[in-house]
Amino acid sequence: MKKYTLTASQLRKIANLAVQENGEKGVENEVSLMANLYELQSKYKDIYLYIRNSGWFSKAAFWMDSGKSSDLAVAKVRSVLENGKRTVPAYINEHDAISDIVSVTNNGKAFSKYNRSMYKKDVTVIKNCYGSTYTFYCFASASANSDPMGYTADAYKKKSGAESTQAVKAVSSAIDVSKMIAVASAEVGYLEKKSKASLDSKTANAGSGNYTKYWATMKPSYQGQPYCDCFVSWCFKQAYGDSVADKLLCGGLYSFYTPESAQKYNDKGQWYTESPEIGDQIFFENDTRICHTGIVYNANATKVYTIEGNTSAGAQVVPNGGAVCRKSYKLTDSRIAGYGRPDYGTQTAASGGGAAAKAESVAIPSGIKKAAVCPGIVTASSLSVRVWPGTENDTTSFSPLIKGKKVSVCSAMSADDGSLWYYIKYAGKYGFVSSKYIRI
Repeated sequence: MKKYTLTASQLRKIANLAVQENGEKGVENEVSLMANLYELQSKYKDIYLYIRNSGWFSKAAFWMDSGKSSDLAVAKVRSVLENGKRTVPAYINEHDAISDIVSVTNNGKAFSKYNRSMYKKDVTVIKNCYGSTYTFYCFASASANSDPMGYTADAYKKKSGAESTQAVKAVSSAIDVSKMIAVASAEVGYLEKKSKASLDSKTANAGSGNYTKYWATMKPSYQGQPYCDCFVSWCFKQAYGDSVADKLLCGGLYSFYTPESAQKYNDKGQWYTESPEIGDQIFFENDTRICHTGIVYNANATKVYTIEGNTSAGAQVVPNGGAVCRKSYKLTDSRIAGYGRPDYGTQTAASGGGAAAKAESVAIPSGIKKAAVCPGIVTASSLSVRVWPGTENDTTSFSPLIKGKKVSVCSAMSADDGSLWYYIKYAGKYGFVSSKYIRI
């Protein structure tokens, strides 16, 4: 296994996060997974930056800076990362909190996800609420609420060559769109640079020169050019690698001209002018041509929610701004030219399916790690439940919740204005609420 050189402070901070995620007994498995994911999908220049900034763990920096870990936990992190003694194989690249699991089956026969004795290595197939399906390998630790870890069908085939085993047959071949959404979400707040310095930093050397880490990866000779389409390609490349990303983008992974990228979808019959879906590439136009693009991370009957590079905050389409931002538009906005729809191999309907009145339930990307579920009580007389953190976003179908209602708090995320929001579960449905009005 690959070995890494880290400072004592970095080892301590990684241990803090690992203990927060799975307790002292689960440190080695948790850190082994971190290393596997880094080597599988990251373009960060070092593993510490990936763990802290990649978006895989919710509020990673907070837990790394404020958490408390023992010297033994730090020693375990050193054993895994500096000495290369991982406790799970390199092909382990999935895990979920018990609360995220939708179903577990052994050779097609379902059982309770809480019955740990029924989980069988190489046999149990796990499906989570974000559309990911994989084969069980182990639990992260001995804790009753420990995260199950597993591997994808492709990884299993690569490991064993067992193309026809029941475990592999039961795994969906669909591509997990939430991986790409997680990559894009982690980039929100990135500021373009005035020169080629500090490209990997989110905020350092900010300027209006269109110098970015996205061009550095995709096409270094294009530094200084508008990068909205490059940003989309970069997110797909990070999530799936060149071959799969290029297929999803209809051959447009390295075509950075928005009219050309849109045309590639059209040529494949994957161009739509209404009812956007999660994972679509949205295109905007001016008076003469398609001029800007981004990624759809949610939608409902009236609005579409996007993550865009080379833009700025605000209600208007900004085709040459200075940052990666989360935005939203009315579906009737005249600047929306249409949507390119990658073939993920499954129906990835946006919240509400485009025709429903409101989102029934909201799932966040699997790349955003969730804390253990804890109980909460609504303290506001009428609390809005929204499709994404921030009061500017639409409400869900089960909004509002009245004072005294009990919910499960699954995670915490920050809105664009820095306010803290909880990702909650209520009556089997999910959404976001302001943390100000939940007592836990």
